[in-house]
Order: sequence, then C-alpha cells, then structure tokens
Amino acid sequence: MKILEIAAGIEIEKQLKNNGMNANSIATKINLFKRIVDLLTDQGTDTKQEAISLFVPGRLEVLGKHTDYAGGKSLVMAADRGICLVAIPNKEKEIQIQGLSTDKEVVINLASVPDPEPGHWSNYPITVVRRLMMNFPGEIQGCRIVFSSDLPIAAGMSSSSALIIAVFMALSKISHLHKNERFSSNIRNLNDLAEYAATIENGLSFRELKGEKGVGTFGGSEDHTAILNCHAGMVSEFSYCPIEFHQNINISDDYIFIVAASGVKAKKTGNAMDKYNRVSLLVREIRRLWQEKTGSEEQSLQDILESTPDAKRILKKLILETQSELFSKEDLVDRLDHFISENCKIIPKAVQALMKNDYRAFGEDVDLSQKVAEKLLKNQVPETTFLCDSARKSGAVAASAFGAGFGGSVWALIKNEEPEKFIQIWKSAYQKEFPEVAKEAGFFICRTGPAAFYLEKDASYNALNNRL
Repeated sequence: MKILEIAAGIEIEKQLKNNGMNANSIATKINLFKRIVDLLTDQGTDTKQEAISLFVPGRLEVLGKHTDYAGGKSLVMAADRGICLVAIPNKEKEIQIQGLSTDKEVVINLASVPDPEPGHWSNYPITVVRRLMMNFPGEIQGCRIVFSSDLPIAAGMSSSSALIIAVFMALSKISHLHKNERFSSNIRNLNDLAEYAATIENGLSFRELKGEKGVGTFGGSEDHTAILNCHAGMVSEFSYCPIEFHQNINISDDYIFIVAASGVKAKKTGNAMDKYNRVSLLVREIRRLWQEKTGSEEQSLQDILESTPDAKRILKKLILETQSELFSKEDLVDRLDHFISENCKIIPKAVQALMKNDYRAFGEDVDLSQKVAEKLLKNQVPETTFLCDSARKSGAVAASAFGAGFGGSVWALIKNEEPEKFIQIWKSAYQKEFPEVAKEAGFFICRTGPAAFYLEKDASYNALNNRL
C-alpha cells in the first residue's frame, strides 16, 4: 500500500472493519495512521512510496495470573487498543525507528547493533533486531519505522510485548524471512511465532534459534499468544509450555469490559523487575527441587502436577523438608498453592460459567482469583485491590487486576447499559480514596479486538503464511 493510500484512510478502514474492529476504535486507528503519515511527509518522505502497515493489539488477561510460564492455562482477549505501525524499506544498513510520543528517533546500525538501554523504550526494538540478526545473519534489511499507540504504558496491557511483535512483523516482512529455510523450519504457525516472540523477550532459545539476554524479564508466552491468536468478540482459553488452544468463548453483547489503569505504573525495571521476576523464579525453584529430589525431568509445574496422582502432596512435602538457598519454605508453598488454585480450580470453573452465560458464578470465581492473588501471589497493591472492590460495589458482575501486578490495571465486566455512568462512579470512588495517584489513572471501555495483522489491499495477504 502506498503512503498516500494509508493517509486517505479508505483501505485502512476497510481492513480494520474486515478484521472485526468496532467503529469507534476504527476512527481512532485511522487518526493514528494519519498522524504517522503526517510525520513522514514532514520529514520529506515521498507519499508514492510503498510501505508496510500493520496493527498489533494489546491484550487483556481475564484470568491466569502468572500461570503461563508454569505450563498452566489462562483466559485472554485481544484489546481494541494497540500499536499502529508504518515501515518503509530502504537501502541503508540501519533501522530508523520513532514513536509519535517518544523523545527522539532511534537509529540501529545493522553493522554494529548497540546494547539495549534498560528502562528506555528502545530496549524492545533493539532486542528484536539483535535477536533476528543472530538467528538470521545477513537477512535483516534496513527500513524506516514510525509507530503510534493508544495503549496505556506500563498498565498491564502488554504494550511492551505488542511493540516487540510489531517490530518483528515489520522486519520479517521487509526482510522476507518467510522465505528463509531456517525460519520456516522452526516457525511453522502462529503458536510457534508466539513462542518465539516470547523468547525474544525473555532471552531463552526456541528450537534451533538461540537466545540471548532479552529485555530482562522472565515471563512466558501468554501475552504473545493473545496478541497473535485471539478474535474480536471472544475471549480465548489457552495452555502453555507448549502453547495449546482450547476454545473461544463468545462474550454476550449485553456485557462490556471497562479498564481502570490505576496510575501505579507496572514498570519492569529496577525493583519492580525484581519483584516481577521473583514470582517467576519461585516456580523455577519448585521445579528444580522436584527434579533434584526425584530425578524426573518435567519441564513445567503443570507437568509435575500431572506426573502422578499424588504429586501435589509429594511436592508440598518435598518443599517443607528441603531448605532452599533462595526462598523460604512459606513463600514456595504459597506460590505452589496459588498456581493450584488459579490454574486447576478457578479457571476451569470460570470457563464453564462463561460458557453457560452464568455471569453471577463467573463473578464469584473471579473474586476468588483476586483474593488468592492478594494472599498467595502477593503481587497486588492497595490501589488495584480497591479498584476491584469498588467496581463490584458499583455494580460490576466481575472485576480483577491483571498483568504482572505490582501496579497496572483492573478490568470490570458490566452490563452494557450505561458504561459512561459506571466509569464516572468508579472513577470518583478511586479519586476520593487515592487522590494523588488517581491523577495519573485512566478509565476506558475496552472491547475485544482482532489479533495482529498487516493492512493490505490483497485480502489473501492476511492468510496464515503471510502473517508470519
């Protein structure tokens, strides 16, 4: 698609609509794409040039708090908010990337890719470039990338994972990676792509594609799976390690999600990263103790629990009888109990309730998920706890914090009657309780949206193989 066609918005609107996006959300995205084109034309870009355009959503985690990297399940949806990106190939040996809201353009020299700068947004695209250069040497081509987003930053909606996937999609298309045998033999479908994108972020290897440092977080593949696989109008159930799709569940038009970004930034840097990684490292330590004491080779906590009918009792006894050098017995038992509660009890019940349109029962299951996160996972802050409680008191059928925790956002599911009125009541209660942090908070409707896709005139371009 030519840049001038992107600016016109007609084809953009068509593709967004065809992929199931709501009319209000489409208008916002068209505006974001027009602003990107305005920046490019102001910088002297020829509007007759061909460009790649794409949309990558954020995600909303309905249930599944820190379950993915333990091999558990989650219930997720793609949001109707996300990243709009335009990429223009060039013959330079560099990648120029700029966000409309960022401080300046970042130039990545392909001859000598710099080390990422922790805490700066450029950490994410630089990490993508470094990994692709290492896995596919000599294949990555230069380009100019401009992106914009309507996702709240550090609010638990996976803005960082969305940026990683957006940059990957731009570079893979410009560099024709789908024609590379090493690529096609390792990344065969969207689940593979989600796994690979997760390893770009966490630094692990994927099959023959060796990893390196990543961005510094020890997360799993839930975010990437939702971003690449979910559907408008539905929430989806997946399990992980490896990724397995279970089912899509329609959300009744009678209900709508509202998100409150608490204003407490869930930053994955410094002490916040240490807290986030600690929750993951507890699972690694439980797995290590099991493997060391039993000689078994189960690779996830879920695999351990499924290895024998008595695994839960054996594992808890093992934890209590063994002194870990890293964590207390109490913390390890709490982490195990949380996973069992969230993954093995709450999520199966909540899924059944949703499938029966029993929103009362679903709300009770979600309440329990929030309580065990506060008590056992210990990743909540007073602001997110209050938002969950006040949402329920204000009439929400369900409400939960989501994402990594230690800040971030809360979703509320309400009757789709007067959402703006609910938002005002919820917001006012929060402002009264937390007047200072509420100045940084945001409250908005969040609809289910489409998975990531390229925006192209040829509809066949968005077939599975062409999305890689």
